[in-house]
Amino acid sequence: MEKNAPHPSKLKLCTACDSLFENPDFFVCPHDGNKLIEAGKVDRLIGVRLNDRYRVVEQLHRGGRTTIYKGRHDLMGRDVAIKVLNSEWVSDQISIKRFQQEAQAVSHLQHPGVITVYDYGFVPSGQPFMVMDLLQGETLHTKVVQEGPLSPARFRKLFWEICGAMAQAHDLGVVHRDLKPANILLTRIEETEVPIIIDFSIARLMPSSRKTNQSLTQTGEILGTPLYMSPEQCLAASIDARSDIYSLGCTMFFALTGEPPFRGDSNIDTMELHMMGRVETGRLPPDLEPIVLKAMAKNNRDRFASMDQLGEALTGKPVDKRNWHERGLHLAGVSEKKKGEDPSEPPKKKKRFWFF
Repeated sequence: MEKNAPHPSKLKLCTACDSLFENPDFFVCPHDGNKLIEAGKVDRLIGVRLNDRYRVVEQLHRGGRTTIYKGRHDLMGRDVAIKVLNSEWVSDQISIKRFQQEAQAVSHLQHPGVITVYDYGFVPSGQPFMVMDLLQGETLHTKVVQEGPLSPARFRKLFWEICGAMAQAHDLGVVHRDLKPANILLTRIEETEVPIIIDFSIARLMPSSRKTNQSLTQTGEILGTPLYMSPEQCLAASIDARSDIYSLGCTMFFALTGEPPFRGDSNIDTMELHMMGRVETGRLPPDLEPIVLKAMAKNNRDRFASMDQLGEALTGKPVDKRNWHERGLHLAGVSEKKKGEDPSEPPKKKKRFWFF
């Protein structure tokens, strides 16, 4: 280093054009407008191109198992989110398989209420990554904490849409297993508030959907968030779509009261309350309380049989679980059947592309 050269920690770097700046008052690159970061704190992935088309721009959030980056598609000029498995987990084959299973599970779904996965690959150091929608908004948890419980009208609208997204997931054999306020992002599309279900990191593809993944989620393994886990999850018993209905019921309770239905002194205490505790009544709007309590029934046979039923109970109308393609045909006034097809014949099975 030259005698009068500034220390690297005092420099700021543009990861897009690799320019360095001494001026502490610079926050964006004067050349391209990208956000500057401290040169001494550069993440080794910043600036790297993945799959020859996605440039990693900046780190958005680092969790215990994964890190989320803002990325940019070089050719399309589109911002994306890039989720990377942290390096300390790269030697854990179960973590890698679960990460791959998350990408596979979400790639089945084409619903406006579910985050979209576009691509998958490995960074130069070997960790897997997936490319997803870069969404703007706040989680349901943050919204309720900051603004208070939802109004009944807003509640019905948002949870009817969530039920539609999860109904499609269940129809395709995907059980989320971690539905909670922090995994529902509230964003806006053309001034309309829209809920997006995120983080399918412990989702399960049911046996009829993908038998090869059963070994990752065998009975006897407890996965989920204790505040929102179903009794059968707490018991590490076999689960199905009705487990998600219970978790969504707990999320509904939080959305209407600002508190989860059960909170013990420890995770074990909380799980015991899910299995044996009684939900405090009288805290929910009278017309919504029976719906929420039925979703949270201890015995899964006493719950709504499907997300379709739960959604219809909320609004009196069938949930909308059409994918983007079907919605586009509907808006364009195009029939699902092609001209010349004999309506008495069963529809030809469409090709399904699986994402790995």
